[in-house]
Amino acid sequence: MRHPPPVILPRRQEVLIAFGNTRALVKKDAALVFGGHRPCVRLFAGELAAYFEEKTEEMMQARRETAMNEGHDVRIVYPDDFEIIFIEEVIRETCDSFYRRLRIYEPIVSNLMSKVDQEVFSTSGVQHLVPLKDSLQQFEMVVSQCLECLQNMLKNDEDMLGLLLTKRAEADNNGKELSQDLHEEVELMIEAYAGQLSAVRREINYLLKKVQSKTDFLSISLDSYRNRMIRMDVYLGIVGMGLGICTTTAGFYGMNLVHGLEESSTAFFSIVAASSVVSLATMAGCLSYLSSRSLKRAAIHRAAEIESISCALDNMTSVDYAVKTMMLSGLAMDKDDFADRLAECHAKTDKCQQGQ
Repeated sequence: MRHPPPVILPRRQEVLIAFGNTRALVKKDAALVFGGHRPCVRLFAGELAAYFEEKTEEMMQARRETAMNEGHDVRIVYPDDFEIIFIEEVIRETCDSFYRRLRIYEPIVSNLMSKVDQEVFSTSGVQHLVPLKDSLQQFEMVVSQCLECLQNMLKNDEDMLGLLLTKRAEADNNGKELSQDLHEEVELMIEAYAGQLSAVRREINYLLKKVQSKTDFLSISLDSYRNRMIRMDVYLGIVGMGLGICTTTAGFYGMNLVHGLEESSTAFFSIVAASSVVSLATMAGCLSYLSSRSLKRAAIHRAAEIESISCALDNMTSVDYAVKTMMLSGLAMDKDDFADRLAECHAKTDKCQQGQ
């Protein structure tokens, strides 16, 4: 598997987290971040260290002032639990990275859309969209996995309580059970970031639909272009067949054999006229066959059959009414009777709708 699924696994005294680009082991007062050789992980770890260093300086300054006034010892106390701050920063950084990547995709999609419009009759336009579509689908899979991880966490109160390592340690030291109501703090945080991931996934789906719409448009345009080429090829074939009749006739009479028409003064014009008439009649017959009314009638009949089937499948209530009527009557029902029952049900339905 190229991208292992994201997980947030609370244990008794630590939390294992693999979310976005971060892999870490979190305790109630420390965290071990893995993958320090990766630049993005190094940058994020530096930002976290600077954040906690700033908070530490603030709390130490406050404690120094308190100690000077009251004579107490200096002790570092974070305003929130360390593990909750760390986990929230990991999720926030992942959401921010998804938003940044989404902002990168938007101009790429727009530029490719414009480029494809200029190459509408070229297969290279579709080829340019293929890697973009694959990349967006892969991005959507990653976002969906992260969203599913948070949603699974929201469904399990025990897992949300398991993230509160500091409060659990305090409860254990006091010999008390951890209150079940404390998970609301974690739940609100996770719900907020789950909403952000849902918004990112909607944006990705929108970009994917834009790419798919452009791909469908290119396919339709290429099909229309190929149809025109095929039509032209058919017309040229018909013209070639007509000319072939004339050249075949000319070939017969051009053989160096005695056929009795060498001295005729009207044979040349008669043969040219006859072969031309036969050629034109053949071409006209082929064109008439291609645009004959019988083909149009057959196409209209097939379209009517498809529409009838669609109507029957869309309104299965009428079909059920016809079958139930046949079963209650105990009589066999042919095709015409069945059609009458359907029409009767349609008429009653339309009358009821008009009455409403």
